[in-house]
Parts: sequence; C-alpha cells; structure tokens
Amino acid sequence: MPRRRDAPPAVHFKPSLSSLSLQRCLFFNALFSLFFAVIVGSCSVQKLLYYNKRVSISTLCIWAAIEPARLYYGFSGNLRERVPELSTYLLISLFPQLPFILYLAYVQPVQFPSDPILGSFMLVFLLLELAIGVHAVFVQIKSQTAQFMRLCEDEGVDDDANGDGLALGVNGGGGVEMPYSAADAAAHHRRT
Repeated sequence: MPRRRDAPPAVHFKPSLSSLSLQRCLFFNALFSLFFAVIVGSCSVQKLLYYNKRVSISTLCIWAAIEPARLYYGFSGNLRERVPELSTYLLISLFPQLPFILYLAYVQPVQFPSDPILGSFMLVFLLLELAIGVHAVFVQIKSQTAQFMRLCEDEGVDDDANGDGLALGVNGGGGVEMPYSAADAAAHHRRT
C-alpha cells in the first residue's frame, strides 16, 4: 500500500551505542568518590596535623579537583556517543588519576588502615571503567566509521549520476573531480 503524501515520515530505528555497563560503573564510582574523598581527606588532615606529611593532602586535593571533570567526560561521552569525550575520559583515567590512586592506596609513607582498603576499591573501579571504556570507544568508532562509509557510498552514487565514472569532490558540487581508479584517471585525461 503506497504512503499518503500528508503522512508523517516513517520512524527509523537507531540503536543506542551507549554502554550501560560503563554508565553503571561511572554512577557507582561517582558515589564512591564522594565517600573516598571524605574518608581519605579526613585521614590526610590527621596525617598533616600529627605526622606533618603534606604530600598526601596535596595529592588528594589534585585528585579531587580532576575527578569531577573525569566523571563528566565519561558520563557525557557515553550518553552522547561522542568519541572525543570518551577518549578524554580514558586519558584522564590513565593519567593522572591512576597514579594518584596508587599513591594514596599503597605508596604514601604514613598509611592508616583505611587507605589501602578504600584505595583498592577505587583501583578496581578505575580498572573496570578503563576496560569497559576502551570497549565502548571501539564500538563507537566502528559504528561511526561504518556510518561514514555508507554516507560516502551514497554520495558517490549521487555524484556519479552523469555515468562517466567520476565523482565530485567532498563539498558536493563544484569540487575537483576525482576518478575512481588510475585507469579511469588516464581515460579521463585522454578525453580532456
């Protein structure tokens, strides 16, 4: 049955590429990061007052300043399906957040019993998010590349409407004609 002219356009299904696993990890990491900042921050203040160790509190302050930006890029990159934001999230996760968590959990000179325990949980969150995030980036790159290739094929068919084997440039009109192969280029050169 043909479609009526005044009928609305057909609904096209576009699958979501957002990773639900990554979104869950980010959500629980955001909640745990608040808990981690409060507990480890209070421990760092105690270390500063009683042991005169300033390194742990400065490391925690830098970590706490960067963590909201990291989580923002993770949330927005995953939900908006944007590769640059997800890649930024992964880079910030690798450096500086991973070394900061390793230092706060295992390397600092004065450790309270809560430091390695909470640091281990943060490390597990971070490594899990890195693994799932890398997979999500690869899935989005693969899908966007396939979408781009389909678009290029569609434009190549539309631009080759005159049937001479030549397609117009990327700008869709008035661009430089680009032959499909070297043989087509030679044939085109002989004709002109």
